Amino acid sequence: MRFARTFAVVLFASSFAAGAADSGKVLRTAFSIAESSFDPVLAWDAASDAVIEHIEEPMLDYEYLARPVRLAPRTLERLPEVSDNGATYLCRVRKGIFFAADPAFKGTPRELVAADYAYSLRRLLDPALRSPWTWLVEGKLIGGSKPRRRRAASSTTTRRSRGSRSSIATRCAFV
Repeated sequence: MRFARTFAVVLFASSFAAGAADSGKVLRTAFSIAESSFDPVLAWDAASDAVIEHIEEPMLDYEYLARPVRLAPRTLERLPEVSDNGATYLCRVRKGIFFAADPAFKGTPRELVAADYAYSLRRLLDPALRSPWTWLVEGKLIGGSKPRRRRAASSTTTRRSRGSRSSIATRCAFV
């Protein structure tokens, strides 16, 4: 928590020194180590995480000052609805959250939709990416281990499996 505050202060102070660049579009910071990636599925170090947490917003976050500490929705309307003895989670995505205008979205802002989270989960579980964070969900989502098993089976034979890119049947529904 202290690192996050220090980072925020440094980030704020460095924004005044940007000079010629539009300070709203430039992030200047210094780290004692190089970042590994700004892709949340691949990043594994503190330097990358420090930047990612200021760029991307998660579904849920902790309310650290609450006692007891509890989860709070960030990009969800409310906490997930849990049913089937914890086997099914229904997550309702809050309206009005937009990605920044980017050429990937034809230069216009695009609203966050449930399919974005489903895509993120598929990427996290994709064995070709070898995410260091797979352990967080591995074995916890129904059907989530199928791509890994298919990838392992294909690596012992000469045929290539297309299972790593297939959809994952989970009970984690996003609406």
